[in-house]
Amino acid sequence: MLRVRTMSPSRMVGARDRAVRAWSDLGSPRMTVAARSRPPTNVSGSVVVSVASGLLTGSLCVLFALSYAGIVFTGPLGPFVAIGVGMALLGATVHALVLAAGSSYPGSVGGIGAETAILGVVVSTLGADPTLAASPETLLATTVAVIAVASALTGAVYWSLGRARLGNLIRYIPYPVMGGFVAGIGWLLLVGASELTLGHLGRGALTAMLLDPTLLPRWLPALAVGAALVGLERRVGHYLGVPAVMVLTTVGFYLAALGGGLDLATLERDGWLLGPLADGRDWSPTLLAETVASARWSAVAESLPGIATFTATVVIGLLLVGASLEIVTRRDLRLNRDLEVAGISNLVAALGGGFPGYHYIGCSSLHHHMGADRRVAGTTAGVVCAVALIAGLGALEHLPRMVLAVLLFFMGFSLLLTWLVESVLRLTRTDYLIVLTVFVLVVLVGLMEAVVIGLILGIALFAFNYARLDVVKKELTATNLRSRVSRPASALGALREHGDSVSIYRLDGYIFFGTVNRLLERIRTRTEAAGHPLRCVVLDFRNVRGIDSSAAIYFSRLPSLARRRGFDLVLTAVGPALWRTLQREGLQQERRVQHTSTDIARERRARHTDDGTPRVMVFPTLDDALEWSEDRLLEDAEHDEVSATIQSMADVYWRLFEDPRTALRFMRYAQRQTFAPGETLTAQDAPFRNLYFIVRGSVNVTVVTAQGESVRLRSMGAGACIGEISMYLGTPATASVQATSPTEVIALSKADLRRIREEAPDINALLHEAIAHTLASRLAEGNRLIDVLLH
Repeated sequence: MLRVRTMSPSRMVGARDRAVRAWSDLGSPRMTVAARSRPPTNVSGSVVVSVASGLLTGSLCVLFALSYAGIVFTGPLGPFVAIGVGMALLGATVHALVLAAGSSYPGSVGGIGAETAILGVVVSTLGADPTLAASPETLLATTVAVIAVASALTGAVYWSLGRARLGNLIRYIPYPVMGGFVAGIGWLLLVGASELTLGHLGRGALTAMLLDPTLLPRWLPALAVGAALVGLERRVGHYLGVPAVMVLTTVGFYLAALGGGLDLATLERDGWLLGPLADGRDWSPTLLAETVASARWSAVAESLPGIATFTATVVIGLLLVGASLEIVTRRDLRLNRDLEVAGISNLVAALGGGFPGYHYIGCSSLHHHMGADRRVAGTTAGVVCAVALIAGLGALEHLPRMVLAVLLFFMGFSLLLTWLVESVLRLTRTDYLIVLTVFVLVVLVGLMEAVVIGLILGIALFAFNYARLDVVKKELTATNLRSRVSRPASALGALREHGDSVSIYRLDGYIFFGTVNRLLERIRTRTEAAGHPLRCVVLDFRNVRGIDSSAAIYFSRLPSLARRRGFDLVLTAVGPALWRTLQREGLQQERRVQHTSTDIARERRARHTDDGTPRVMVFPTLDDALEWSEDRLLEDAEHDEVSATIQSMADVYWRLFEDPRTALRFMRYAQRQTFAPGETLTAQDAPFRNLYFIVRGSVNVTVVTAQGESVRLRSMGAGACIGEISMYLGTPATASVQATSPTEVIALSKADLRRIREEAPDINALLHEAIAHTLASRLAEGNRLIDVLLH
């Protein structure tokens, strides 16, 4: 019934396990070749090179399809191997053509991935079913259905992930893990090349190659030419180098055979050529439609877990391919687009029962290396697969195995040289050890296992390195960082003297158990340090992006430490989500001050009734926390701020008038005004009306941002001057001023200022001297604060 010329069972069935992955994983993740070639500058030359490159990669795609068909169609399915070859070639053709047309990298080549071995395991369970094995036609139909379902499911998942824009998740794999994986692919290519030259596959190929001297003529010339091609490419780097060597190798092989008196039949019999190959002409485009009715769909349903495993594996494979191709080509690719295109190619292949697949990173890298990164290269590879599907495989039977082995040796040596030798100079010692570890795992364990273990190593290394970072962006005290409250000189002196009793930690980044422990050690060390005893610890969370539950448990221990060591714990800028995390792990505030000025003012008044017991406080901003902490510090220092404020006011202003008579003259021009709490002295953006000097009471200076948020710039008390900037610049008020307590001021209008200037030049000079003193003090404080924050 079938008109098939088949390979011997040892040749076809032997295309399995890790060996097939080795040399067929030109299409596996992370194959890369150093991009040193110089592509042609003219269009016609580029097209010629692209076509030549496509012919080479297309031949490899056909060879891979034959091997994968041998993996799946074995045992009870052996008589249907020609149909399997046709299904594999259909998949290779569709993937190559669709991906060449739509992928974000123009030189992409598509084909069947090495994960097809998983499908071979799934299909082998069908052959183990006695009822299916008793009916070969039903077994064939069920196998076709399983492969079609696998292609359809793979395509649907690819397309859905691309539409959901999830392809960029692969970029989170550490670079050393990717490098070790690529180096492992280089080793597998060398193994595959040796197996190809010997004419059989298996773990014993390398051993036989090295220990059997009679096999030297089969592999040593190919290895020597491949190694020489690596050196030639790095020294010359011409884009025609690889095609020229392939042609010369083919010519040299046949000249040597002719000189040795060997004809085609002898070369084919002794395994020097690729042939004889299976003929796939018995496959039909209507294969799936013809077998749907006779397939046992209950068996297909039972195979769904295995199909799902296959799909998950190839999804990871494609994402790894995309990330690797970005490294090879040194360009940003649109991974989500590539997922969608691969999804379409698999859905199309499913319509004819074609095998699932995705991008071949090795062949795509070869196109880039040869300067053939044009869509015509991938299209040519697809045409080669289509010709093999339609016209048969006879044209490839006379291709020497040595030619393809040279190509595999060349790419394998290139990868090992790039990632195991040259990377020593450009990677840190730790990163290189990860590369080496992943490479060894690929050699000893397998590809996907190495990725998983390498990823675990990368995460562990990241956690270790991140834990070494200091979560404290800035450690300050009340001596060098103060609130925006204007205080008299005596209060500032007290803060300078006792300010180191307040420790301020500005936290930054993501906090997890590895970083929070260092913060707790710093706090413990501070409590044991000599000098003023620790009175307050302020933790500013404004720049914290998140916290894990383990770190939150550590924070929950702080209140007990505060009670034992006798200091207040103050948290600021704790967002709702962060606060919920802290609460879940047991941290409870003794008092949480909301964002309203009323709540903050109430808490500040409550300090006068405080019994001195350490507490946990939560304030909306660092400035509010600093003011509260300063008030506590000044109370401990028994500083009388009211008397100090009156004295400060006299020092700054009244003494400037030299004698009481001058002060009395000044008061003839001024007006006394009072404001109740909450009353506005000056509104933001309002024109200048009065210059104010606060006699008693306090005010808040606030500004409304573009987002509508009210931000306190400063809190002022007796002795402060308000409105001087608008007076000098003639601009509207830059901020709003609102009384926070019963406030009495001295007000000077524009007219009052003009009269002073005209009628009392001596008072005018003293007045401007006082204002200049205020502005200079604020400028000095601002410069000091900038210096503290920067250094």
